[in-house]
Amino acid sequence: MVALRPMLISTAAGLTALILLRLASRSWHKAAIITSLALLIFFGYGQLYGQIKNIVFFDIVVGRHRFLLPVLGAILAAVSILVFRSHSSLVRLTQILNVVVVTLIIFPLVQIGGSALQSRIRSLDAEELGSEKNNLAGPSDGKLPDIYYIVLDAYTRADSLERDFGFDNSGFINSLEELGFYVAECGRTNYSRTKGALTAALNMDYLSELGGSNDDPYMAFDESAVLLRKSQVRRMLEDIGYTIVAFDTGREWSRLKDADIYLTTKSDSIMLEQLDPFESMLVGNTLVRALADRDLQNRRSRTNVKVNHSIETNFPIAAYARQQLFILDQLPEIARIPDPTFAFVHILITHVPYIFDSNGKIWDDEAFYNSVSQQPIDDNYLRIGYVGAIQFTNTRMLEILRQILEDSEEAPIIIMQGDHGLTEPNRLQILSAYHLPEGGNERLYPTITPVNSFRVVFDAYFGASLGLLDDHSYYEGSSTPRPDSAQGCAGMATGR
Repeated sequence: MVALRPMLISTAAGLTALILLRLASRSWHKAAIITSLALLIFFGYGQLYGQIKNIVFFDIVVGRHRFLLPVLGAILAAVSILVFRSHSSLVRLTQILNVVVVTLIIFPLVQIGGSALQSRIRSLDAEELGSEKNNLAGPSDGKLPDIYYIVLDAYTRADSLERDFGFDNSGFINSLEELGFYVAECGRTNYSRTKGALTAALNMDYLSELGGSNDDPYMAFDESAVLLRKSQVRRMLEDIGYTIVAFDTGREWSRLKDADIYLTTKSDSIMLEQLDPFESMLVGNTLVRALADRDLQNRRSRTNVKVNHSIETNFPIAAYARQQLFILDQLPEIARIPDPTFAFVHILITHVPYIFDSNGKIWDDEAFYNSVSQQPIDDNYLRIGYVGAIQFTNTRMLEILRQILEDSEEAPIIIMQGDHGLTEPNRLQILSAYHLPEGGNERLYPTITPVNSFRVVFDAYFGASLGLLDDHSYYEGSSTPRPDSAQGCAGMATGR
């Protein structure tokens, strides 16, 4: 049914053009040739633009709408004039163009339809996984607390920060505890990379139980992406009335674009945002692409602000900087949404590229983010950049958390964690902080890992009986759990 509207509109437009041109030329063949060429240009524009948009000729980027549109318009006009003046029947040319246009219309429809079907199948598979756990009940008073899952990318544990980077993070930890947070002294991730860590946390299980093999617990990209976007945690909360809020993560596999509220500074144009995703993909391949891009450019020009007081938005990583600041600015506003919300927030400031110093200013020295991989040029720049990003994140997060707690009618549930550490010695060691009101913190323990985070929350507040799993940590590509090497945590139990 999703494809019906664009197909009907395309057919109606084509027939209208054909009839009008038949009246003008007094020939069905001539009308068909011009209509076919017009449809060919219309439906093939997006593909053609995508192929040439990065071509540079004599220092001029030729792949621009302002160049491509006049050229294609001139071609259509020239062909139309020749066809109108022709005295031949043009039957053969009409047949060829008809085949080309029909193919051009059908092929993307089949391709996108197949992709949509596969996506739906994966979503159904994801819904089937762990469906027996879908047994949440709201509080007896009917008041659902807001829930925040805040992921600070590559934010390692306090003891690791001091040991490996010479930075004392105790001030931040103490401030969190003063706000009512429990900070796991020996907090660890379950997986050494983001995709695995978030998938396990949001599905409350290990990847080997969610589709990964015993030899390698990491799953295929498509499977884990679906399990992250359609996670068990999300579906269980949706079922009891939660509004899902998500920010653009900068990673396609973790973008919850179908959230009830999706916040981004890099959205499609308003024109495309109002369409069904299938229609948006289809329209993006047509001549409407030029209008949508123009609309998006107008929107961006109206909101073209400085990312700080000295760096304009033509800074090479301005879009990234703007998105991170946007998240920090908008995050406390979620508390003012009247409906109960589950917010998925993935903040990348403590991940490369390191562009913010401890005060939130952008480094003037591009050695912090200059290379192709956007990595600092050496270990010294890495340490300074990472610690500066930690300090800036600490300052802003304390402000944000205080605001959330102040503005929330019901005491919110907040889980704030790193997805993994930064370098080999601390890759599995993470900041792991919980705000579980009304005695929820008493269920926590020093070695808790993210796979148990929402198990604790659902058992404590929503009448579930999920229980806890043993806490294990894995490096990518390994099925062997790794012990904690940090002094003071190495001998502690890995489960409860």
